[in-house]
Amino acid sequence: MTAINVIKQSDSVHMLTDGATCRDGSRYAASTCKAFPVPHLNAVIATSGSLMWSPLILSNLLLSVTTYDELKQWAPTLLHKAVAEASHVFIGEGTPEVLVVVAGISETTGPDAFSVTTCERIAEPWVALTHGDCSLWPSTPEIQAEFHAAYGDVTSGNELDPARWGVRAIEMQRRHPEAIIGGFVQLTSVTRDGISTRIVHRWDEPIVGVHADAA
Repeated sequence: MTAINVIKQSDSVHMLTDGATCRDGSRYAASTCKAFPVPHLNAVIATSGSLMWSPLILSNLLLSVTTYDELKQWAPTLLHKAVAEASHVFIGEGTPEVLVVVAGISETTGPDAFSVTTCERIAEPWVALTHGDCSLWPSTPEIQAEFHAAYGDVTSGNELDPARWGVRAIEMQRRHPEAIIGGFVQLTSVTRDGISTRIVHRWDEPIVGVHADAA
């Protein structure tokens, strides 16, 4: 699973992702970048699910639109197209559980974030769902309770430091080992002037209970 957390502020939007990947759905494999800057749309895209789907999804999304607003409008249709076109590759596996999260600067509304999923277990499928000022994935009731205990008095994304908030939020998610979250925390920030990305935290244990030397 991938941690994908987003903060919207008045002049920017920030995406925090972890780096851990797993094999066989449960074992740590390696750490890698999961957030992909898209400078010509002033956006960043991250996906949760099998990494083999990322190139298929990104190519369908990015070859078909020319603005952020077009990306948001057509993302559900284009994700559906990507899944349909790849069905011959993943014969017998059914519709994959994929979540796509996009953060960027809308040409009409400014800082924005939305997500689209194929899976009813995650959210309403095939619909672009607009995010509020702060959003978490994964977001179980336990994670939500811990998050609200820590940040329940926050009324706006402008009150949060993206790097500090991002590390703390992913630490909360990481405490649930079934999520397989870790490796590092990558912060990608989008403003009207452009995109920046950096690693803001690394763990000696890439996932809970597994030291880097033993991974």
